[in-house]
Amino acid sequence: MSGVEIRAFDLHTDLERVLDIWYAASLRTGPLTEGDLDRCMCDMRNVYFPTADNVVVAVRDDVVEGFVSMFGDYIEALFISPSRQRQGIGTRLLNHVKGQRPGNRLTIEVFEANSQARRFYKKHGFLQVGETEDISTGLPMIILTLCSR
Repeated sequence: MSGVEIRAFDLHTDLERVLDIWYAASLRTGPLTEGDLDRCMCDMRNVYFPTADNVVVAVRDDVVEGFVSMFGDYIEALFISPSRQRQGIGTRLLNHVKGQRPGNRLTIEVFEANSQARRFYKKHGFLQVGETEDISTGLPMIILTLCSR
């Protein structure tokens, strides 16, 4: 996708936009309610992003359109602004992560009810390897892994 730059997350300039994307995309595609997301927002703002060490953003025309956060080979989060989904931005971010970790196994957990995320990762070669529960809500999640060939 032309016109999209992948760059490091800047806590001071990107935080509010990234939180907006996380909230809107989570509400649209996941099983979480506004109340669930509101309870998580404080931790996202004050703990998660300030201590995250590997977050990159996708930017077009100086506007953050999506982000991915990694911890080792574990994809903590990959979210795209709902108005920019299905435009290749998620694929660009995922390919960026793959390029940083050639030959490594990538893993992510997604809500079982999030069929859009499940389709996205399946399309990119991820396979379901297990099941778990979200520690905050108790909702079922699936564990997906990509093993590079």
